[in-house]
Amino acid sequence: MNIPEFLDLLKAQLSKLSNDDVAAFAISICNRLLPYYLEFHEHSTWGNPNTLLEAVLI
Repeated sequence: MNIPEFLDLLKAQLSKLSNDDVAAFAISICNRLLPYYLEFHEHSTWGNPNTLLEAVLI
């Protein structure tokens, strides 16, 4: 599967979910990426991890 095929499949599956379920999916992705973003910020001193933290906590 290539990237365009993956994106089509993802869009098709997400379109079946309620807005609340799509939001929960997005928050889940953010939670999984947060440790990597914190490490990136620590090494690069770029970005603002508090913005992501606040968004995940809403």
